[in-house]
Amino acid sequence: MQHNAVYRTFDPSQYFPKMWHSKCNHLVKGNKLKHLTTSASAHCCPYLPAKGCPTWRADRKLIRTSIFKDDDIYMDPLQIHNEEPNKTNYLNRASPNECIYTRNNVGMNAILINKKYMDLKCINQLYRELLNGEINFTKRFTFLTSISNDSLTHGYNLMDLLKILEVYQKGKNNRYADVFKKIMYNINELSYLIFSYRKPLIVYCNGSVRGSGGFIPFLANNSASYFHSSYAYTNLKYSFLPYGGISYVLANLRGSIGFYLALTGEVIKSADLMWCGLTKRWIAEDCLELMELTSESQLEVSEQDANLLLEEHFLKVPKMYTLKNYEEIIHDHFKYPSLMQIMAKLDASRKKNHPDERVRLWAEKTYQQILAQPPIAAHLTFEIMNLLRTHKMELLKKAQVTKNIYNQMTQNSYKVVPTTKEEVSLAELKFTIDSELLTKALNLETNAIANFISCPDVLNGITSYLVKDTDHSFKCTYLNNSLLETKKDIIHYFLFYKNDYEFAIHDRPDISFSSLSALDRCNQPFGARDRHFYAEQSKRWSDDYLKDQLNEINKLAL
Repeated sequence: MQHNAVYRTFDPSQYFPKMWHSKCNHLVKGNKLKHLTTSASAHCCPYLPAKGCPTWRADRKLIRTSIFKDDDIYMDPLQIHNEEPNKTNYLNRASPNECIYTRNNVGMNAILINKKYMDLKCINQLYRELLNGEINFTKRFTFLTSISNDSLTHGYNLMDLLKILEVYQKGKNNRYADVFKKIMYNINELSYLIFSYRKPLIVYCNGSVRGSGGFIPFLANNSASYFHSSYAYTNLKYSFLPYGGISYVLANLRGSIGFYLALTGEVIKSADLMWCGLTKRWIAEDCLELMELTSESQLEVSEQDANLLLEEHFLKVPKMYTLKNYEEIIHDHFKYPSLMQIMAKLDASRKKNHPDERVRLWAEKTYQQILAQPPIAAHLTFEIMNLLRTHKMELLKKAQVTKNIYNQMTQNSYKVVPTTKEEVSLAELKFTIDSELLTKALNLETNAIANFISCPDVLNGITSYLVKDTDHSFKCTYLNNSLLETKKDIIHYFLFYKNDYEFAIHDRPDISFSSLSALDRCNQPFGARDRHFYAEQSKRWSDDYLKDQLNEINKLAL
C-alpha cells in the first residue's frame, strides 16, 4: 500500500517561546571524530507530515548523536579490559593465581597452563588433569596450551632449583638431594604420561618454549605450532643438564639438527618447528574456541572416526624452512661421536681459505656459540645425546629395521589414526623403539643430574643467569674454563658414578585417584601391595607433596 505522505514544518517557538532558543546542532567533521556544535539557524527544526510539502528537503541537516565502530577513535571495551576474553572465560577456578585451569567441554578435555616456569604443584596438577582426561569416557581428546600467547613453558622454576642446590651444597645433606631427585622423578612420570597418552593429545606451542620445558609439547602424539611459536634449548645458559626426556626429543631429530640446537642454543621459529620434526600439526591461534564448538560431535561417532574428525582443524604448513640449505652442512659437522671432533671440524671450516663463504661464516658463528657454553655441562649434554643416538642405531639393527621401513614408520607417525594392519604394525613398532629410547634418556638424564648437583658449576650458572639483567650481574667462572681442555674423567664421573636410578613403567589405572572410599577401592583390585602402591601414588601427586621439605629449604635459603 502506497502512502502519499507530505511534511509540514513545526515551529516550536510558537508553543514554547520562553524555552526555545534559535540554535541547533550542526554536523562538524574533525580529524578524528565527527562531533556536535551549536549555531543559529532558521531552517533547522523537526519535520512533521503536512500536505503540500516534499518528502525530502535538500537543506536538511543530520545530527550525530554517538560514536560508531567506523570512527577512528572507537575502542572495543573487550580489547581494553579483557585481553583474551574467550580463553579466560568459563574456567574451573575463579582464582587468578592458579597454575593449571580446565574448561568443561563435552567431548574435549581442555587444560590451560598459567605459569611460565613450573613448580612441583604445577607438575602434579598437570599430571592429574591429563590422567583424568585419559580415562574419562566423555572426553575423546585432550587439548593442552597456555593462557598467555607469549609462552607455553620455560621449564622448572630456576629460583626453586637454586634454593635446593644452595642448601644441599652448603651442608652436603643427602636429605635435600633426595628432595631434588623426587622432583625429577615426578617430571619423568609426567614426561612418560605425555609420551604414551592413549588418546589424541594436542599440545599447542602458544608462544615460546625454552629448555627442558620442550618435553611437554614435543612428546605429545599431536604436538602443534603456529607462526608465533618458537623453541630454544637454553639449559646450557645456566650450566644445567637436560631433563624430562628432552635429550630423547633432540637426539631423535633428523640428521644432526638436535645436536646443533642443543649445543648452540639457536632459536627455531614458526614453520621450522614442523619441518625439522619437533611438532606434527599446524593449527591457528583461535583453534581452541573452534574445537570447543565442534567437540560435542565427537561423541556422536566411534572413537576412530572421532579422531579422524580432528584433521579438519589441522592446516597446511607453509613451505618455508630456514634450515633447509643447512641440514646437510649441520650433519656433516655434527655427525662425529666426540665433541672435540666436532669442534675440530668447525675450526677447519671457519678458516679463511675455505672455498664456500656461506659455510665459513656459519662455521665461525657456530664455533663461537659452542665455545661460549659451560664446558662440563656442554660435554655432558653431548655425551647423553650421543649415547642415545648409538642406542637408537642398535635398536634399529636388532629389530631389523631398514632405511625404507624407518622412513615408512616416520611418515606413518604423522597420521592421526592408522587405518590398515600394516599401519598399525608400523605404529606399534615405532612406539616400542621410542619407548625404549625415552626410558634410556630418562635414566641417563636423572643419574647425571643426581651426580652433577654437587658441582659448583650448576650453582654458579643458575645464579649468574638469574641476575644477568640486574646491577648484581657477574661473569660466571667454571671448574674448567675452556671447553677444549675438559678431561674425559670428569665427564665420565658425572655421567656414570652411582647410577642407581632406573625408570619403571607402571600400568596406569582405568579410573582416577579419588578421596571417596567407594571409588578408591576400585583402584586396588590385586591385594595389599597394590593398596599400598596406590596410597603412595595418591600422596605423591597431591598438591602438598614435599610441602614441608620445600618450606624448610626456603627458610634455610633466606
